[in-house]
Amino acid sequence: MKHVPRILAHAVIVLVLVLATLLIFDYFNPSMDFINNAMTKVMIGVLCIISIINAGFVLIAIRRK
Repeated sequence: MKHVPRILAHAVIVLVLVLATLLIFDYFNPSMDFINNAMTKVMIGVLCIISIINAGFVLIAIRRK
């Protein structure tokens, strides 16, 4: 259970980098429509859920100190 916060933190970093890359691609080539597809919406949803869980672990760690 102690490795879960580390895994979640790394998952957030990976998802943010992927979404940032898609934003850059979408900016330079809007006809590809990277941001308006279902997969991107799923990734944003997963990012939100993982971020909330990760924030919970951080708050728990702060309270324990």
